[in-house]
This record gives sequence, C-alpha cells and structure tokens, in this order.
Amino acid sequence: MSDDVRLAARQTDGLNATPADIQALEELKNASPFLELGTTGLKRAGGYIDEQFLPQLRGRKAVQVFKEMAENDPLVGSLWFTIDRLIRNVEWRVEPASKSKEDTDNAKLVETCMDDMSHTWDDFISEVLSCVIYGWSWHEIVYKRRVGPWERDSSKRSKYTDGLIGWRKMPIRAQETLLRWAFDDTGDVSAMIQLAPPRYETKVLPIERSLLFRYRHQKGNPEGMSMLRQAYRPWYMKKRLEEYEAVGIERDLAGLPVVKVPAEFLRAKPGSQQAQTVEAFKRMVKSVRRDEQEGIVFPMAYDQDTKQPLYSFELMGGGGARAFNTDAIIQRYEQRILCLFWLILLWLVMRVVALTVCILIRLVFFVLRLTLLLVLLQIL
Repeated sequence: MSDDVRLAARQTDGLNATPADIQALEELKNASPFLELGTTGLKRAGGYIDEQFLPQLRGRKAVQVFKEMAENDPLVGSLWFTIDRLIRNVEWRVEPASKSKEDTDNAKLVETCMDDMSHTWDDFISEVLSCVIYGWSWHEIVYKRRVGPWERDSSKRSKYTDGLIGWRKMPIRAQETLLRWAFDDTGDVSAMIQLAPPRYETKVLPIERSLLFRYRHQKGNPEGMSMLRQAYRPWYMKKRLEEYEAVGIERDLAGLPVVKVPAEFLRAKPGSQQAQTVEAFKRMVKSVRRDEQEGIVFPMAYDQDTKQPLYSFELMGGGGARAFNTDAIIQRYEQRILCLFWLILLWLVMRVVALTVCILIRLVFFVLRLTLLLVLLQIL
C-alpha cells in the first residue's frame, strides 16, 4: 500500500455538525490515513501526569503510599509474596519461530543472553513485578560484547567468547526516582527523566534503550495503574482503625490522664508564665505512656487562702468495653482487600488442584505398571 492512499469521504449531516466541523471535514478529505488525528486524552502538563483525583495518589506520593501498603501491611505483603514466588518459579524458555537453522540459532542466542547477565533472570522478573505494586516498572537495557570471562571490563565480560553482542544487565530505574516524563508529538512516551541518589543528577532515559512494563494500560499512561489502587480506601480505613484501637486499648489500660489547674491559668495571656505552665501540662498528658520509662515529675504548690494544691494529676479509669466492635470492622476492610485478589487466589487454588490431580494420575499409572510387571514376572 502506498502512502498516497485516501479514504472515501462519508456524507455529513449539516444538522448534526457546526460550520467549523463541516469545514474541518472538508479539509480532511484528502488527508493521509496514516495521519493520527485524535489524542488519548491523558491529562498531562510539563511531563507530569494528573489522572488521579486523590492528591495523595499522584506522582511520588503514590509511590510512597503503595510502598507502605506492600511492605508494612501483613495482608497485602503476604499476597504480594505469593504472587512474586509463584511467578519466579515459572520456567522461561525461548521457542524459535521456525525449525530453520537461523531461527534456532537466534533462539539459542537469546537463551544464552538470559543466562549471561550480571544478575539472574529471576531477579530481573522479580523487579519487573514491581509494576504490580506501583503500576509501572522502567528498565534500562545495557549491552556488552561477549569477549570472555577473564575480562576485567564489565562491558566485555561474559561466559562466552563468540564476540557477539549480548545483554549486560537490565536494571530497574526505581519508581521513586521519577522526576517527570517526556512525550513526543503523538502523545507517546519518549523518555523517563530521572533524579536519583546518591548524586541527584538529572538523567534522560530514552524509550529506545529501555523497557516499560505496566500492570494495567489506560490512555497510554506510562504510570499505568497499580493493582493496589482499588485497595487503597479499605487499607486506609483499616490502618486508621488499628491505630485508634491501639490508642483506645492503651487509654483503657493506663487511664485517661487529667491535670487540674486554676481557672485563671486557662485565661492567661499567651506567652505569660501561667500560659506556659498550661502548655507544659498539655505536653505532659499527651506523653503519658505505660512503658519502662513511665514517670512524672510534678510540682507541689498550694493556694495561700484555701491551702489546697494548685495542681493535681490523676488517671481517669477507662469505660471498659468499647461501643464498637473494632475487630469486626477491621476484618470487614480486610475482606474488601481480599476481594481484589480473589481471582488470583482462585487461580492459585486451581493450579494447585490441577497439579495434585496430575500427580495422582501419574501415581495411579505407576501403580498399574508396577502391578502389571509383577503379574508378568509371576507368569514367567
């Protein structure tokens, strides 16, 4: 097909189009079909993407939130560990496009490259799977010439001495080091702009020398969508409830700290000695904890007229059982998180069941073969 191909124009109803639309359609009648007219609608400006309606899940903030979910929550962490271990155990192989010698040699070359990097293939897959957590994973492709194992230069060191070009490594470019994205005129991502420790220098990583993995593709967004995105709200509620529950238990055990001061101290001008005394007591009651360092240094002062202490400190006992069953509420949010992974868990169960059935079938056939062999021996 030549590049001067033109598409047949369709009839336009003037009632459903403005004059500007009709004029634009007339101008596009002779446009090339290889010309891209529309855009994906990705919200971006200056290399920064603004697709999330929650401010805490935009840019680097989202990376920190998803990292906390994966590393600090036992439920999400265990699910992530299961996915990572399962995929790492997958056997990777390269199949030639045909049985020709050229395709067979190419497939063998790729397999040797997979086994000739400075890191293992399983480690590479494990880092690629970080796109499940963060929504995307960027890897730079670094090549080398396969000279031999004795080479001190890492750009030439290899298990093989055939002099071919192979992969030296495919290291990840951590999600938290993203500064901004670079896009071309068509809206496709062209590079990742990185700002990473320890030098904190701006690095431009072109897409031609990189690999971009995304868990979920939408609007051509290079940041994709994390598997944990829909689990954020139940995780957030569960986290807050656990914190409130811990504080509530501590207050029930230790009691609610109460400090009594004269009424005129509460009406004192800010900055005065009486106001500073009130602020000191506020900090004290906030820091009361039942631990190995518990203790209070309390002033002894008496009113000259009533001879009663000016200050008093006491622990008000807790009310006992809470009005809400926090354990049931937390379990409800945990179940909502698990709902996002039920398909994965179901697939894992089906895989285990299929493997168990396969083992049982092989065991039955082994027993049948052994029985047949014993029968034949008896006949002989």
